[in-house]
Amino acid sequence: KCSLFHSLLTVVPAGVSQVRVPTGHWKDDICDCCNEGPCHPSVWCAFCCKTLALGQIMQRMGFDWFGLIEHDPGAKKVTFWVVLYLTFAYIALRSVISANNPDKAS
Repeated sequence: KCSLFHSLLTVVPAGVSQVRVPTGHWKDDICDCCNEGPCHPSVWCAFCCKTLALGQIMQRMGFDWFGLIEHDPGAKKVTFWVVLYLTFAYIALRSVISANNPDKAS
């Protein structure tokens, strides 16, 4: 069974851009990260969990958890979760090792 799809097409002359991208200045000021208040999740994630913030950015940029460009759309969706699990595994392993060797804990 076929479906009919209608779409509005706007013809734009050559050289005219429909996208309004700010140029010549930054979109946000240096202190605009404080606009959302001190409890903004992105601020706390970047401050306390740099590895998780990096995993989130890698996933949005289309990288796998090795930092390589991922061409499989399904694999792009798991980068953050792999980084999250590896981070928690590292923290747990580090806690176990430091509990068994209190004189070598750093």
